[in-house]
Amino acid sequence: MNEENKAKVFEKIGRYEGLNIKRVPSSTLKIFRNFSKEEFCNDYGMALKYLVDIVFGEFPRMMNDLNLRISDLEMNKKKPEKEVKSLFKTNSGRVIEEVKCDE
Repeated sequence: MNEENKAKVFEKIGRYEGLNIKRVPSSTLKIFRNFSKEEFCNDYGMALKYLVDIVFGEFPRMMNDLNLRISDLEMNKKKPEKEVKSLFKTNSGRVIEEVKCDE
C-alpha cells in the first residue's frame, strides 16, 4: 500500500490509539483473548473498555450499595430476646428456670 492510499484510509477511519502491553501472564492473556473472542468478536479494545467500565464504574457503585445496606442492617439490628427455658416444676408449684441469651 503506497502512502497515498494510506492517507485515504486514515482519512476514512481516522487514527486510532494503540496499546501494547508487555509482561502479561499467559493464563491471563488466554482468558482475556477468549473473553474478547466470545463477547466482542475479537475486538480487544471494546473488551478492555467493558472491563474498565466494570472495574471503575459498576464495581465501586455496587460495593458502596452493599456497604450502605450492611450499615442499615447493623443500625436496625434488634437485640436478641432472652429465651426462657423451664427446667422443672417443684411439688409446691415453683418453676426453676434457666435463662439463655444468644449474645
